[in-house]
Amino acid sequence: MIYYIKKFRAATLLCLLALVVVFVLAVAQQSPTGAPAAAVTNRPKILSVNVATNGHVHLQMSGQAGVSFSIEKSTDLSSWRIVATNSFSAAGEGMFVDTASPGTDASFYRVMQAGTIGETSTTNAAANRRIRKAASNPPTVSITDPTNNATFAAPTNLTINASASDSDGTVTQVQFFSGSTLLGSAMNSPYSVTWSNVAVGTYALTAVATDNDGLSATSSVVNITVTLPQTGSIKLWLQADAISGLTNGAPVATWPDGSGLNNNASQGTTSYQPLYWTNVVNAKPVVRFDGVDDYFALPNFLNGTTQAEAFVVLKATVDTPSTPRSLWRMGTGSP
Repeated sequence: MIYYIKKFRAATLLCLLALVVVFVLAVAQQSPTGAPAAAVTNRPKILSVNVATNGHVHLQMSGQAGVSFSIEKSTDLSSWRIVATNSFSAAGEGMFVDTASPGTDASFYRVMQAGTIGETSTTNAAANRRIRKAASNPPTVSITDPTNNATFAAPTNLTINASASDSDGTVTQVQFFSGSTLLGSAMNSPYSVTWSNVAVGTYALTAVATDNDGLSATSSVVNITVTLPQTGSIKLWLQADAISGLTNGAPVATWPDGSGLNNNASQGTTSYQPLYWTNVVNAKPVVRFDGVDDYFALPNFLNGTTQAEAFVVLKATVDTPSTPRSLWRMGTGSP
């Protein structure tokens, strides 16, 4: 007979779902030559099966005192494998703990006892027991800090905190992502990572929690923006993605200033105009200079300024050019 027993993680609970009659195929055992087979009177029995909260399966059995037995396991009732061997105690008792979690598929157990019943030569086999783990719930996770649409000034070291729990188990890991980039992991609560030197840009943050059953859940997206420092004092901000109306390889006559002060970069001579290209650096467009005579002229936006800082993102064609290259030149004259 097969007993269907379902595991509930909240407590060790056995629930008899159905009772089905099956035939257990007997395996013939040959007695040693010249010696009669040992006769036993107590058939082996699986008395109880319990699934602990850690997923381990506990079996209590009874059988012929002092007789050896084996525990066999199957997932399809046709292919069995021995997972343990032992002998029944003087009181005819036995036990076994399967430390391998049964998972969400069914696992069948049976106990096989050596010897014969009476004058027969059939294997002394007990009825099967079936264990099936109840479908578990995934964990829950949310980013608690920073908040959605938060803004930070560069340079910044950003601490990301998350809250995670699992209703029928434990959270084993929380991973933090910016888009598809892994920023770090935390194994224990409080779940937190620090993202150092975050560059200027916009980011979509998520946290992924994994529980002890291997199930995972992803938090809602938290969008953040990292801006240039002291945004009120920015005099010039040239971004390639601020250029519109141009196709790949088109010359750039005007590069609009994003600071709001209209300090646009311009070049009226076509042969000196750099080219506009899309999807070059981190899927962003770029303005590409030929390294020979391409340049822009800028208005005198630093008039009266005693000091200034420049933040430049560029991609060089070679690590060490054969001749010096200039990023800009102050004053009049050609670059």
